[in-house]
Amino acid sequence: MKSLLTNRKMRTILIFCVVFDAFKERCLRFFSMSPHSSYSLNDLIKELPELPKSSIYRIVDSLESEKKIMKVGTNKTRSALYQLCDENSCPRHMHIRCIKCGKTEHLDEKTSLEIEKRIEERVGYVVLFSTVFDGLCSECKKKER
Repeated sequence: MKSLLTNRKMRTILIFCVVFDAFKERCLRFFSMSPHSSYSLNDLIKELPELPKSSIYRIVDSLESEKKIMKVGTNKTRSALYQLCDENSCPRHMHIRCIKCGKTEHLDEKTSLEIEKRIEERVGYVVLFSTVFDGLCSECKKKER
């Protein structure tokens, strides 16, 4: 009886892992479709209605800890925004995000360090983590003209 119960538990855990991995792969494919865009948890819930809401929270935590996605700042409602990590991602850089389309670009490390140095020289602050600047990308700027 005890081994039967253990087998049922193991089967349930195995099914959960397979389903979770499939959900995780679906979420990662979504990020891959627009690698320069950033999304909040609410964006993901709207865009991936086939995934349970509670799974999306776990998936984002898992993908972030695996360094497949990264937190790149917050939106106007102060919700965290996440973006796909790429081979050029590094822990010491800044981003600039378009306020119209959400496209996010990495500033190179040299530019980021230069900005950090100027901040420290002018106001005495030391930047401890990546920063996101909001702006208007060239494509959206053209549309506004």
